[in-house]
Amino acid sequence: MAQSKVEMSDEQLQQKLDFLCKHMFANVITLTLNVQADPMLYSQLYDADMAAVARFVGAATASTSAMDFLCNPTIGAWSDANGRRKNLMLGPGVNAVLNLLLAALPKSLPSAFLVRIFASTANSISGTTSTAAAIMDLCQVKKDEKERGKLMLGTQTKMMTSAGMAVILGPAIGAAALARTGNPASVYFLKAIWSALHYLWLSNNFEETLKDEKKKDFDGSFKNPFNFIELFTKTPMLREVTIFNFLQCFGEGKCVNDLNQMWMKGVLDWDVQTTARWTVGYGVMMVVNGMAMKKLIPGVILPRSFVSLSCLMGFLALSIKGSIHDGMAYTLGLMVNTPAINAMGGGAIKAIGSKKAAQAGLGNADYQSKFANLRAIVYVIGPQLYLRIFAAQIARKQNPGAAYLTAALLAFAIPELLHRRWSDKDLE
Repeated sequence: MAQSKVEMSDEQLQQKLDFLCKHMFANVITLTLNVQADPMLYSQLYDADMAAVARFVGAATASTSAMDFLCNPTIGAWSDANGRRKNLMLGPGVNAVLNLLLAALPKSLPSAFLVRIFASTANSISGTTSTAAAIMDLCQVKKDEKERGKLMLGTQTKMMTSAGMAVILGPAIGAAALARTGNPASVYFLKAIWSALHYLWLSNNFEETLKDEKKKDFDGSFKNPFNFIELFTKTPMLREVTIFNFLQCFGEGKCVNDLNQMWMKGVLDWDVQTTARWTVGYGVMMVVNGMAMKKLIPGVILPRSFVSLSCLMGFLALSIKGSIHDGMAYTLGLMVNTPAINAMGGGAIKAIGSKKAAQAGLGNADYQSKFANLRAIVYVIGPQLYLRIFAAQIARKQNPGAAYLTAALLAFAIPELLHRRWSDKDLE
């Protein structure tokens, strides 16, 4: 018993945290390998009816997010009782099996739909949700709150960089396989192999982060997925900060990715290689954003000023994308969007959300789980909303860029108006 209380060295702790960052890199590779293969497969199954493809992709993404929403609280409670290992291994295991089946068997809309939902849900459970819980387990070794916060911030920055690198490499590898074979099945087969290797790596190297004395009882019952309501009822400031962070989720990559892929294929008529280069550029901008935030805040620019800058640039970027149907303009929009890429520019307000939750009496893990389910609602609504607008505008022969203008309003214009209402004292 005395042995379990001996603290690990700083070097051992950092090695474990770096391992989790590598796991997130592998997880995001799995997520992004097939970003070009999916639209190609769906287009083949729908005989190139892009409006129908857009509706299908929106329904699949919304269904996946609904699964996340329903499962997150129960799986989180199970993990608190049984540890992180099985949850981290779930995604690679499920993706290895389902993507192999999709690659090998005859393709149909029902099979493509089901594989996308269950493979994506499993990957999501093994991704940010379980990894964040494991990171919290490890950072609790630091008893000093400032040291713990610094360690978590440094790990989050590394994870951001790892995810950005994966966003660069995943689409590039998938596009290379697709360009070589012209067959989406080759990408799903590659994804199955990658996931199997990821599973074996985790199985042989992951050391459980949740100590026995920290485990909680789990009665096996289904947990209420609407537990996030408390974020709106505790205090007025927690409610407003939650609304800001909720709306910013409408600009995250997971929310706009399907629209991006549909736009590049259906409006710009880009080939696989061009689409892959743009997606790689998105990953590069994520890495640049992470490095810039670390270097510039707070020495060069104050956190709140960076939030306002990111909202302005995000709004301009999406407005350019939605208004000018040209490849150069679309690439310009990506560059303008750098401060706001993946809605990362609002990070200061996300941190304040955790602080306001603590002031309201919520634990950090409790707050994170509640907000994760609130974010899942965005991932149900957002892609469906954007792709429905895109499909409706295509059918009417009107500007499909209305979908991007909607995203600009929801993710950046309204949050910045809310942000401007607050004084520095409100955020203390």
